[in-house]
Amino acid sequence: MSTLKSIRLLGLLAVMSIGVTLLGCSGGQNDTNSQSMNDDSNSMQDSSSNAAMDVGEQANIVNTVVERPQFGTFATALSEADLKPVLEGHGPFTLFAPTNDAFSALPPGVLDKLLKPVNRDKLQMILRFHVVRGYYPADKLVKTNRMLTLEGQSLNVDVRGGEAYVDGARVSQADLDARNGVVHQIDKVLLPAGFDASALK
Repeated sequence: MSTLKSIRLLGLLAVMSIGVTLLGCSGGQNDTNSQSMNDDSNSMQDSSSNAAMDVGEQANIVNTVVERPQFGTFATALSEADLKPVLEGHGPFTLFAPTNDAFSALPPGVLDKLLKPVNRDKLQMILRFHVVRGYYPADKLVKTNRMLTLEGQSLNVDVRGGEAYVDGARVSQADLDARNGVVHQIDKVLLPAGFDASALK
């Protein structure tokens, strides 16, 4: 009878030992799974944060122009005139950007001469005539008659057939928003009073 009790006792102890071991393994696995879930959660939060930062980073006016092929000539002119730092400033600015075709419509030889270092002051004068201090999206632009440019002269704004015109140049694409202002695409190069193409060297 004593021997039978001993056998039963040993069996019970063995079962208890196995149970404790299994619980220990299960707890370790839970800790591992929990840590893995926390790591995945942190990784997802970091990814979401980085994505939000990317979305929130809006290009400035210069980059808005440079990134669009239709403004290739205008971007080159900004570099030659050393005006990029101005348009990368705090602003806000409203820029009327002529397309490549608009520059091609200038009289023969004028663009090539404007891009020469010796004529940088003339190029700066023309490009500053395309920039207005302040934020003028399309809905505000069409309600404006005159706008003072960085060059010092004013631009006349009028609306014809539902389209905005700035000193005779049609706004062919409006509201290219930038971090420090807005860009409006125009189909003509604006020439300020006093500019004399024949005086270019």
